[in-house]
Amino acid sequence: MIVFQSPARRRGVVLAALLTSAAALAGPPAATAEEEGAPPLSGRREVRRALREADDALAAGRFDQAAGLYEQVVTSTPEGDEERGAALYGVALAQTLRPAGERDEARAAAALRELAASYPRHERRREVEAGLACFDELARAAAEAERLGAQVAELGARAAELEAALAERAARLAEQGAEAGDRVAALEAEAATLRDEVGRLRERLATVEAELKKKEEALEKVKATLVGGS
Repeated sequence: MIVFQSPARRRGVVLAALLTSAAALAGPPAATAEEEGAPPLSGRREVRRALREADDALAAGRFDQAAGLYEQVVTSTPEGDEERGAALYGVALAQTLRPAGERDEARAAAALRELAASYPRHERRREVEAGLACFDELARAAAEAERLGAQVAELGARAAELEAALAERAARLAEQGAEAGDRVAALEAEAATLRDEVGRLRERLATVEAELKKKEEALEKVKATLVGGS
């Protein structure tokens, strides 16, 4: 007879296998339940089977497949159902562990928010809350990086305009010869202004790079929180 472990306990076993078995990452990823257009599951037995398959896929590093199976459980179970709660946690974990460029951070955060709202006594609620805090930090870092990136682009365009104007002015003075010292002084002042603008631009660029680094650090916190707490 098969003894069914609770989803949370089984998830701890799965994650232990994931962290200790590098060989499990070999092999091409299988199609996800979403890609195959899998219909909703019918009955508790199918739901539990899908959860076991999702856990196995997660342990083998097939995060796309795991995410699809967990989503299938979510769509097949009502709010408050124990298996739904386990699947929501699995969705967040699978999405977070996917490679950069493939992960759906918004979906992972949404799954954690539903867990926090619908399962206030979930045994992993502290990890869920910590994960949500990390995702909020991630969102703030991304927004700030975007804002600074726009400012850097604006400053870059301004610096290019100043450089072009400076080159044009220098060419005119060269044609006119050593005409007046005040024009030379004006040119030097404009050059100094340009250097200041470029300096500020570099500082902005450094700030953007720091913010982008914060974004990656925030995502690593999410991973550590979800994996370490399961």
